[in-house]
Amino acid sequence: MLDRMRQLIRLELVIPADWDRIDTIREGVGLCLAAVFGHGEIKEALSMVSAELLENAVKYAKPGPSGIGFSLRREGERLIVAVTNVIDETINLHELRERIDWLRQFADPAEAYIAALAKIYEQPAPSSNGGSGLGLVRIAYEGGCQVECDTSVPGQLTVWAARDLSQPAGL
Repeated sequence: MLDRMRQLIRLELVIPADWDRIDTIREGVGLCLAAVFGHGEIKEALSMVSAELLENAVKYAKPGPSGIGFSLRREGERLIVAVTNVIDETINLHELRERIDWLRQFADPAEAYIAALAKIYEQPAPSSNGGSGLGLVRIAYEGGCQVECDTSVPGQLTVWAARDLSQPAGL
């Protein structure tokens, strides 16, 4: 019975696309993970990952009454944080996919992090989309997560980060 319970980490929420909710979710994820894993690196990493994904969702959500879906779940030896939102038609999903593909080119997320910082430093002006793309790199490096996105539902974006619990984090 205890082995089965170990795999039943599941938190699912729908929240308004409101900046003020992000810190509350970050803290809640931290408390949930501390209850299961203790106060340590997993708690800190997945709390940060949750906040980064929610910040992007709020930033790029289509204005209106639709909320943002948030989930934290355990599947075997992986913890998965997923955020789903309705997106504005002006969002360039190609840039998001390119950034995720760019991340995959690196065998070590630390190398991607250093390369991303160097690119930001070398840019004369901010990106046209208003973002540096550093959040996804932080999720990979500091969070120790694989990052993916799903755009199979028209007008909707899901970005998820999966942390393999059997592997140490990048930091």
